[in-house]
Amino acid sequence: MAGKEMTHSDVLVARRDTPGTQSVIHFNNAGAALMPHQVVDTVKEYTEFEAYRGGYEAAGAAKDKIDAVYRSIAGMISCSPDEIASVENATRGWDYIFYSLPFSAGDVVITSETEYGSNVTSFLQMKRSRGVLVEVIPNDPATGVLDVNSLSNAIASIGERAKLVAISHIPTSNGVVHPAEKIGSICREYDIPFLLDACQSVGQLPVDLGQIHCDALTATSRKYLRGPRGQGFLYVNKRGHFWDLEPMYLDVRSARNDESSPTGYQVRLSPTWPRHSFRTSLGRIS
Repeated sequence: MAGKEMTHSDVLVARRDTPGTQSVIHFNNAGAALMPHQVVDTVKEYTEFEAYRGGYEAAGAAKDKIDAVYRSIAGMISCSPDEIASVENATRGWDYIFYSLPFSAGDVVITSETEYGSNVTSFLQMKRSRGVLVEVIPNDPATGVLDVNSLSNAIASIGERAKLVAISHIPTSNGVVHPAEKIGSICREYDIPFLLDACQSVGQLPVDLGQIHCDALTATSRKYLRGPRGQGFLYVNKRGHFWDLEPMYLDVRSARNDESSPTGYQVRLSPTWPRHSFRTSLGRIS
């Protein structure tokens, strides 16, 4: 029930719909929540349907329901369905963006003191492989959240070498809520891309992309949305820096070979962008 405060009646309904509450007291929603029976039943029914119809045939028969998922996600975070791609999890969606960026030696990635460990590992890998520098913005000692004045000063000081601001909305390590709206405003002011890891916030807090001006956002199904594991989503702002970014890899759904050249290819252009690439396709995502 992202976007509204739950009442006592809402809690009772949620517990009634969640079989696991009858046998365990579960506090690990930040890792993976207990699924309600609606999710469990849907996964079971679809898997059985696929077993008797075939994978592609089942997907075709369920097209309207699958399309409705994109609309539902878009409505939840205030964006357009064609800005959403289905991915395995938030980290994989984050990787699709980060590893597609054309970093060069001396480029600077800006992040926070409480960034997610997996993302930090990617920063360090890019530092080792391409000579990218990492600028860590301190938290405000009084509030524990990222110091937006320090962020603004750092971007101004680094100048054109600043290529990305990558922040976790709610860090896994301590649960503070970084000021994503203010960070987005600063990034727009300096025209620098903003990648927001919302893995711990979507479903737990209202996330309104009309107010948070990020270029891309990643989230997962299994936490506060109480969906199945192995499912997440990537949002790419069609007016942002990443829309025309060529994906880190392509396949036959996202590109076609150029018959006039043995080594040429063209990225496919299609109105069904989330099924195919950043602008039209996200490689093999979805």
